[in-house]
Amino acid sequence: MVDPMRPENFSKPKPKKVIKKVVKVEKKKAKPLILQQTVVSKERRFAIINGFTLVEGERVKGGFRVFQINDDNVILMREDKELVLHLAGKINIKELSR
Repeated sequence: MVDPMRPENFSKPKPKKVIKKVVKVEKKKAKPLILQQTVVSKERRFAIINGFTLVEGERVKGGFRVFQINDDNVILMREDKELVLHLAGKINIKELSR
């Protein structure tokens, strides 16, 4: 059946070529944990890590739990790892024996 509304010189559109592009996606490197500030007093104890205010027991990226907040460092724990963040930006990683 012919469409009566179709123009005389109408031709079916040619199929477009599909070009498949392979794009290599690089994994984003995890942003390092940076201890920016600690507040330790009788009334409160918190740390600011990567702009987030955290108290002992809360979790940060990477699954680390804030274990202890001290005047100049914060100890983070995850399964068998202990991470110590210092205000100067130094990080110590220690494997724990089980």
